[in-house]
Amino acid sequence: MSIIPVVIIVLLTYMSLLKNRLQRAEKITQNLTAQASHKTNSKIKLVSENNTDTLILSPEDLLVIQSSDNYSTIIWEEGLEIKKTLLRSTLKRLAAQIKFAHIVRCHRSYIVNLMRVYSVSGNANGYKLYLKGYPEAVPVARGYGKEVMQILERISS
Repeated sequence: MSIIPVVIIVLLTYMSLLKNRLQRAEKITQNLTAQASHKTNSKIKLVSENNTDTLILSPEDLLVIQSSDNYSTIIWEEGLEIKKTLLRSTLKRLAAQIKFAHIVRCHRSYIVNLMRVYSVSGNANGYKLYLKGYPEAVPVARGYGKEVMQILERISS
């Protein structure tokens, strides 16, 4: 008999989280419009841990940086092509080299350019970001969710 109230509370909590995240994700997605890409003279310089490899690119072109242990895959757009390169560097080190407010860490394995987001989906477990030019959904960890959503709300308004 005592399990029924626990199950009801868990279900109500799940439904509440799901409803809140779906509403917030839908609101941000509606506000995200096709924004004109403003090319800046600023550049991102990413240097590997052993200082032998360097990648310099425009912040508007960066899509996502994906980590796997001590290596990071940098994915960016060059013209109409999507390019990838592998740097021997941790995500933490690369994040410290990026000084743009819209390029943030959203997960233990991802840094994302929030200016490239065209859609956000959410469920009780968290959010997923969809980027122009990147075929995969980028997960947003619960610990980064609040910061990422605040920046997206600023961008979309």
